[in-house]
Amino acid sequence: MVGNRKSSAFASPLLATLGISAIVSAMAVTSVWVTSAGAIERQDLQYLQATGQCPQCDLEAAILTRASLSGAQLMEANLVGAELAQASLIAANLFSANLQNANRAGANLSGADLSYADISSANLIGAVLFDVNWNGAVTEGALYSEETLFDDTINPEGLGMILVEDGELPLSYQSETTNTSDIQEESTRDRSVR
Repeated sequence: MVGNRKSSAFASPLLATLGISAIVSAMAVTSVWVTSAGAIERQDLQYLQATGQCPQCDLEAAILTRASLSGAQLMEANLVGAELAQASLIAANLFSANLQNANRAGANLSGADLSYADISSANLIGAVLFDVNWNGAVTEGALYSEETLFDDTINPEGLGMILVEDGELPLSYQSETTNTSDIQEESTRDRSVR
């Protein structure tokens, strides 16, 4: 991943500010990577944590793995390439947000408003997507798996999504940081505990 490594002195307050769940790997606690193309505005993160809302925030390439963002107001936010694996986005308002290429593998978006959001090429493998508002959402090329949970009325292929079988990402989606088999195992294990 192209970026600058921030020191653990920056990482720990940042993770505390985000309200990260209690179970965070030691690697995530000691290092945060921010792409040079989209510097995360610390002010936006603090505002999100303090108020639960951050419309039109620039959170491009933010590392929000396992973040607790249920009910967050993120209308028109820039979350391009954000790492949201295992995040809780239950009932989050993502109206018209840009989530292109975001990794939301194993995330829970039950009841989220994704109307007019752009989730093209996003990773939804193992995500929980019950009662999501898909009205006008751009979903072309988003990845899902047999473990991804949708309402019975949703046809992901009809939305232009791509089924990933056996954890094998299409070559155009592969990166050195994505291991879908680990994400699928964690997602399945988390759901079985509930």
